[in-house]
Amino acid sequence: MSNVIAVYVGKAGMTNLRVGLEAGTWGFKTPQPDYDRIEPGDVLLLGYGFAGGSPRVQLQSWLEHDLEAVEVGVVTSGIQQNAEPLWPDEGSLDVSYPHRFGFEYRGRVEGVRLGADGPLGQEVADALRRSAISQGRAYVLDGPAGFTLEVSDSVGLPPLPTERPGTTDSAAPLDAVLASFERELMRAGLQLPGDLPMRFLCGLMAKPFVILTGLSGSGKTQLALALGRWIGRERTFVSAVRPDWTGSEALFGYENLLLPPSSDGRAAWSVPEELRFMLEAADNPDEPYLLLLDEMNLAHVERYFADVLSGMESAWGVLPNLGRDEDGIWRISPDGPNRLPFPANLLLVGTVNTDETTYQFSPKVLDRSTSLEFRVATEHLAAGRPDLSLIQPASAESRRMLLDPPTGVDGLLDAELLKNVEDLHRLLARHGREFGHRTYQEMLRFAALMKRAQPACSDDAVLDYLVAQKVLPRIHGSSRELSGLMGELMVFVGAKQQAEVDSRPLLTVSGEKLTRMQTELEATHFTAF
Repeated sequence: MSNVIAVYVGKAGMTNLRVGLEAGTWGFKTPQPDYDRIEPGDVLLLGYGFAGGSPRVQLQSWLEHDLEAVEVGVVTSGIQQNAEPLWPDEGSLDVSYPHRFGFEYRGRVEGVRLGADGPLGQEVADALRRSAISQGRAYVLDGPAGFTLEVSDSVGLPPLPTERPGTTDSAAPLDAVLASFERELMRAGLQLPGDLPMRFLCGLMAKPFVILTGLSGSGKTQLALALGRWIGRERTFVSAVRPDWTGSEALFGYENLLLPPSSDGRAAWSVPEELRFMLEAADNPDEPYLLLLDEMNLAHVERYFADVLSGMESAWGVLPNLGRDEDGIWRISPDGPNRLPFPANLLLVGTVNTDETTYQFSPKVLDRSTSLEFRVATEHLAAGRPDLSLIQPASAESRRMLLDPPTGVDGLLDAELLKNVEDLHRLLARHGREFGHRTYQEMLRFAALMKRAQPACSDDAVLDYLVAQKVLPRIHGSSRELSGLMGELMVFVGAKQQAEVDSRPLLTVSGEKLTRMQTELEATHFTAF
């Protein structure tokens, strides 16, 4: 009997499934040793729709339920390398499935039983379960016992779920989504200056890590909690960062040697609430989850947050792949990898106060985030305390937009805006403070989102936000270190004129911030964002 290749496709991959069936191609992010055994004539099974909810269950629970359907194909070519974008989510800079094989689509079997009396046999059924908890990894089985699956006569593409990430065909326009969020802030009585709510959401959609800094009591935590109410309280977790967080175990837990190991030698695991929440997000990739790190710089961020920063930038596993055993104890799952990729649907928001009890952020952290500063306008002092319980939940389309925003820049950004960003890079490079490719691409994504969200937003306003959010947070040092740089930046944003330089329009937000930083530099010979 030929090999059987078992792959489970989650809801988030249904659009990719249709494209793969149409193209007769399936692919993976990372290679595995058994992929070299895939050859023409092998049977391909693409299963989906586990009736038991989350697939992160033990084998016995898995076998008690059915699959919605299994798509069947016959392999026509073995694994080859091809990085040309094919699937919809390969439009993202961070996603690629270059390890691919070809197949001929043969049809669908619906309502597939997973139990002992099912047509897959326990070996294949378990392989689909392991694939489900291993982010769609394929398992290649050599002549599995009990496999009797037969394809129906009807051949057609699988239906797409009505609510799914990976597409915006039926989603509300971006400007309507952001307007809806701003209306809920007004309903709750949360008053914030200017475009701050829009910049907050666009920043999260451009890169799901935003740092909110500013005066204590200026609304940072309230804005984050308002977002949590909007996307769903059950998908929001507030973590109060402690000064004694000195390592990754604060978020990712650790092996608990005080509890006995399992019969197969797997150690017990101590699971903080933050890890439990992240595992829940990994199990539900269709929905946005919000992790709020309150006062995140009370501890050295680089120490407890290093694995998160690494996981956000790669597909490498950083999240312990845990599940509860029959005795209720958390342990590494016996199937699949020991570590899972960081959930792409997890939005991270950190609040920051800057005083003598806190730590400064390193460029590694700032480069991977969007920083928003909060100020309190005098006219807002009399505003009452907001009532976040009045916020109405976001629609499914709005939640889907947070996970799959339209970030393409073609035709949206004027050449003058791009030139200004490049001029800014040259200015910073002269002083050894230039930004890299990642920051540049995130700046373009943010700019495109702002243009879609508010078409009337001028190029100068967009440039203003880019300088304030992605450049100024990285500026800190003494008078000697910043000699010349501050003056050139002041000219660039229009806060100071120079005879030999044409007059530039004032970039208000970044200009005011730079002026405050310059005043501090002159008074104390040191400044920081």
